[in-house]
Amino acid sequence: MSLDQREEETTTTVPAPPCGELKDGDQYFLWTEVKKFVPCDGHRSVVARGSAGSDKHYLLVPTDRVTGIECECIQGGYDYWQEARRLIPFLFRPPSPVNPEQIGLGINSLHNRKQEQLHIHIAQFLPAAQLTLRNNESNIPYNAWNEWTNGKAVVPIITKEDSTKYRQYRVIRTDQNTSNLNLFAALKQYVNHNMADQTLILIPRVGGGWYVLNSEPDLGGGTGTCDHLLLYT
Repeated sequence: MSLDQREEETTTTVPAPPCGELKDGDQYFLWTEVKKFVPCDGHRSVVARGSAGSDKHYLLVPTDRVTGIECECIQGGYDYWQEARRLIPFLFRPPSPVNPEQIGLGINSLHNRKQEQLHIHIAQFLPAAQLTLRNNESNIPYNAWNEWTNGKAVVPIITKEDSTKYRQYRVIRTDQNTSNLNLFAALKQYVNHNMADQTLILIPRVGGGWYVLNSEPDLGGGTGTCDHLLLYT
């Protein structure tokens, strides 16, 4: 399934009620496309290309009706992050132009997304972001989720659009195996800010494990989008 570059287009439609409804129709393009792959019980997902013909940018999309990161239902049950991580070696196997070790994941806030169906971006990360995180490891808590909002855990990282501009991110280092941790639930429990304002990003750590990044506009110099750190073309 291809999005035919709809993800790059700004929507002017009014979002559906929280988490949406199964009957939501054609104004929700991504959901309309996903419905073609149902019947499913909501505990599965499909992969879509981020733009027509792209082999560098994919989206993991639930077959359940879930509008986005603000939905409480994704804080338990099926782990979409684990599924997205599992897909990386498959989606970027040879002859892919991108090495799986160069792939990160991200989700936008309600106010920064352009489709009203939850989707996790699977794409190459900005190399400078991983380098910055490596250089700041001494200040990044390791599996200490209760320190996620610690001021030391905030790391400034340049944007792909302008190497002179920075955005601030709360960062945690975590193990390769995070299968027992729902990252949406962790974000709600340990950051505990308005979920609709949050972005969440995963960048692999050299040597194993992941950096888990979170930001929001209310974090001084923060952002509600993962797009600054992921390369879609």
